[in-house]
Amino acid sequence: MLGASEAGLAPVPEPELPGRTGYVPAPLRLPDALTSTPSAAPRAPAARPAWMPRVRRTAAERAARLRLPACGAEQEIVDAVRGADVVVLSGATGSGKSTQVPQFLYEAGLCGPRGLRVVATQPRRVAVVATAERVARELGAADPGAARDALVAYRTRYDRGGLGPATRLVFETDGVLLRELERDLLLRDYGAAVVDEAHERSLTTDLLLGLLGRSVALRRAEFERARAAGEPDVLAPLKVVVMSATLDARALSRRELWPAPPRLVELEGRQHPVSVHFARETVLEDYAGAALEVVRRVHREAADDGAILVFLTGRREIEAFCGELRSDRTLDVRPLYAQMALEAQREAFAPTRAGRARKVVVATDVAETSLTIPGARPASGRRRLRPTARPPAGVVHVVDCGRAKRQVVVDAASGAVAHRVGWISRANADQRSGRAGRTRPGHCHRLYSSAVYAETFEASEKPELLRLPVVDVVLRVKALGVRDPSAFPFPDRPPPASVEAACESLARLGALELRRPYARAPLSELGRALASLPVGARHAATLAYAGRVAKGLAAAKRDAFAALAVACVAAASERSPFRDGAAEGERRAFRHPLGDAHARLLALGAYAAAADRAACCAARGLDEGALGRAAIPRYNT
Repeated sequence: MLGASEAGLAPVPEPELPGRTGYVPAPLRLPDALTSTPSAAPRAPAARPAWMPRVRRTAAERAARLRLPACGAEQEIVDAVRGADVVVLSGATGSGKSTQVPQFLYEAGLCGPRGLRVVATQPRRVAVVATAERVARELGAADPGAARDALVAYRTRYDRGGLGPATRLVFETDGVLLRELERDLLLRDYGAAVVDEAHERSLTTDLLLGLLGRSVALRRAEFERARAAGEPDVLAPLKVVVMSATLDARALSRRELWPAPPRLVELEGRQHPVSVHFARETVLEDYAGAALEVVRRVHREAADDGAILVFLTGRREIEAFCGELRSDRTLDVRPLYAQMALEAQREAFAPTRAGRARKVVVATDVAETSLTIPGARPASGRRRLRPTARPPAGVVHVVDCGRAKRQVVVDAASGAVAHRVGWISRANADQRSGRAGRTRPGHCHRLYSSAVYAETFEASEKPELLRLPVVDVVLRVKALGVRDPSAFPFPDRPPPASVEAACESLARLGALELRRPYARAPLSELGRALASLPVGARHAATLAYAGRVAKGLAAAKRDAFAALAVACVAAASERSPFRDGAAEGERRAFRHPLGDAHARLLALGAYAAAADRAACCAARGLDEGALGRAAIPRYNT
């Protein structure tokens, strides 16, 4: 150690320390970098405008949020997102994750001064709209369905609401976000992406997860490059949160899927307990009739006046079931299924109508996830009828038939699929029972025995990627420049035979260069055109062929022919426009000797030409929702 004189500095008197008489500390030496003259003036940090999230919650909303399990884990979730680019979050049904996690990310500053957005996806349109409207109410923001340029917005294939420059929270179907990723793999408009209900494992969801993994890696690499180069306005890394109530963490945490192992967060518990009541004997045939008896018994005997949610399999069953229940004037009966018009779907979420004692919602599996259906608060006196609509309380009773419609392959050679009614999985059954415990303790009445639940039901749904044809998925993957679709990072790799069959189908359509093996063949010019169209590969090929034919027509006929081709594909892409309960005379007006496709086109023409389309559909037995979507000349996905 150098003394003061040796260091060339005058010693500074120091107080003597106990037990250290005569102690002289070493002089402080500053680093040369702090005392030397810089060769150039230091670069001033880029000025960033101050930014604060806009939150105007009422006291009632704040109190309601505090009861959600997700809010108790807010700091843990935000810390996980800040510490990792990918977070896998599992939480019980009713924990509040669907509505709260996007708000956590917004309030944590992930939108930032750049004006980025937080996007959250749902697999179904009804959940997208309902969740967006709920989050807007909690934040004290404008209703996205009634305002332009709102803080919270939604976007589905056919509908959008509130979207504008001021939007910071966007709720979308997974297909809409997938299209955005195909246009911009870096997702430059977004600071975070939340994929909800990932356990459903649809073809679109699995493809979306694979692309998000590549987007996360590219955004991180771009961030590191820009920061090393000293660029003033650096795009932050993309944050991804994958959520579900029945999460398969092994499949969604695969090393090939994400650039780094994701952070795992688990939410404990649900808001309220649910008592599950199994049937002594499983109802095999008339399960709709058995459900009707349970609803009437619950309405007659239950001490509460909470809403009843009934799960059936399709529109025909639901409409017939509702018709039976409407004979009881004390019940407020409302259907809910995916094919309904948006305004009709909103009716299921409105409070109980005035003069009715209890609400009954009869739904398909669209009501399994991300939806809290209000009912009415308990009144003093079980059958007291109020003169005005009462505020919402929620579903207390769930009646589960244990079945759902699923796509199955009916012709392996052609890859044709059809919807068939079959048993649900145990995970789906648990999702359904959780609908009853969102606002108060509830009951789930299952129309099957505990033995069937334990021994017949699968643990979870098999991913669509492993059981359905993957022609459209392979086309979209190849459009991204991936030569071999088997190398794409899906959560579960599709069977090689399925990929090979898809490639052969694309080759027959002319979408691939004619070179073997087809699995590694690039897209042809026609294939790239097919991939850009928002319909399936076969329907896209129909449009492409029509386009080639139209080129040889006179100008006066060309537009009419093109419009006819688009109408044909739109009519074929939607479900049947004829209502199940339509009279034979109503259907006869649209019969065509060349088959159902021409009958659909006639129905679409009648709808488009009608001055009063609602009246036309009612008089002719047509489905206004299906024809309305087929008539839309644009697609968002």
